[in-house]
Amino acid sequence: MTVMLDGERKKLIIRTSIIGFVFVGTVVVIIPLYLSSINYEKLSFELGIIRYSGFIPLIIGAYISLYCVKDFIIQGKGTPAPFDPPKELVVKGFYKYLRNPMYFGLFLFILGEVLIFSSIEILIYLLLLTIICNLFVIFYEEPKLLNEFGDSYKNYCKEVSRWIPSMKKRNKRRSSNQRLNTD
Repeated sequence: MTVMLDGERKKLIIRTSIIGFVFVGTVVVIIPLYLSSINYEKLSFELGIIRYSGFIPLIIGAYISLYCVKDFIIQGKGTPAPFDPPKELVVKGFYKYLRNPMYFGLFLFILGEVLIFSSIEILIYLLLLTIICNLFVIFYEEPKLLNEFGDSYKNYCKEVSRWIPSMKKRNKRRSSNQRLNTD
C-alpha cells in the first residue's frame, strides 16, 4: 500500500468538499427544505415534541457519511463521486458491516428530516431516493467495482450485505493476491 503525499490528499479533500457541497447539499438540504415548505394540509402529520427525535438519525447519518468520506480519501485515494472514484477498494470502518454505508447514512439523515419537519413529502422523497440509489448501486456501481476489483470485490459482496448492517466479523482468510485489508 503506497502512502499518499500530503499534496495529493489536499487535492482529494478539496475535490470531495466541492462535490459534497453541490451533491449532498442539494440532496439532503435544498430538496428536503423545499419539500418541507410545500403546504399540503391533507398530507401533513404532526408529531409534536417527538419530531425532535429526528435529530438522532440526522446526526448519526451525518457521522456515518462523513466517516465514509474520510475512508474514501485516506484508504481509497479517491472521492465518493462516480466520476472521481477511489483507486483502492474500501473495506474498513463502516464498510466492514455494510457495503453502502454512505448511502445508509444519507438515508438516516433524510429520515431525521422527515421527523423534524413532520413531512410526508420528504418521506416520499426518501422512498424514491432509496429506490433510485438501489438501482444505481445494482446496475452501475456494483458492475463497475466488480470489473475494477475482480475477485476481491466478489468475495467482499459474499461476506457483507448491500443494505442491512451486520455486526458479525467478516472472514479473515484471504488468498495472498486479494487486496482486502480490514484492520
